[in-house]
Amino acid sequence: MKPSFAVLSALVLAWLVGAQLLSAKEAGGTPIHEAITLTQGGNYRVIAAPQPTRTGDKIEVLEIFWYGCPHCYAFEPYINQWLKTKPADVEFRRLPAVFGDKWAPGARVYYTAVTLHVLDKVHPAFFRALHEEHRKFETADDYAPLFVQAGVNQDDFSRVFNSGETLEQVKQAALAGQAYGIEGVPSVIVNGKYLTAGAMAGSYEAMIQVIDGLVELSRREKAATAATAK
Repeated sequence: MKPSFAVLSALVLAWLVGAQLLSAKEAGGTPIHEAITLTQGGNYRVIAAPQPTRTGDKIEVLEIFWYGCPHCYAFEPYINQWLKTKPADVEFRRLPAVFGDKWAPGARVYYTAVTLHVLDKVHPAFFRALHEEHRKFETADDYAPLFVQAGVNQDDFSRVFNSGETLEQVKQAALAGQAYGIEGVPSVIVNGKYLTAGAMAGSYEAMIQVIDGLVELSRREKAATAATAK
């Protein structure tokens, strides 16, 4: 028998994350943050309709972002630093937010880069182009240099950028954002059920702390569920 969601939620409200969330031996990384109190409805909230994860047995941490968002760009160094010590039982994913037609081209850039295996180059380059170089992107041809500079043939870029598969991925990203009930970016979803954001946490540093706390919460929930199921 699985523990009720109400019981787990009650535990969360009073739970204080330890000064050291997990040892390097347990989690595959060295915790770098101080303790933080998780406050439901404060620095995080429970998603109304928890969504299935795509990371198998691992705890999913999903960042929802938009390339045009200066806050998402400011958050990049924090999430990249966190990734350096990410626990071994956690898998990180990104999801481009699509709140309207204006947001769709960025999502197409993201999925095109994923398909062409150049996300590690295009992702930071596109952020820099928008927020440091202040370049304008209005047509598909404007995005091509990002990919050419990453070593992609322009014809390959055009083929993937305009493909039905990429457009379908953008559509699914829009639906996913609605399912998570996100109201702004950057937002981070932990294990398909907990959401935090910079405005909720108070700062990007605190947001990382909340993510770590929600990962530990999810880890304990998984352990409790597994123990109850035996």
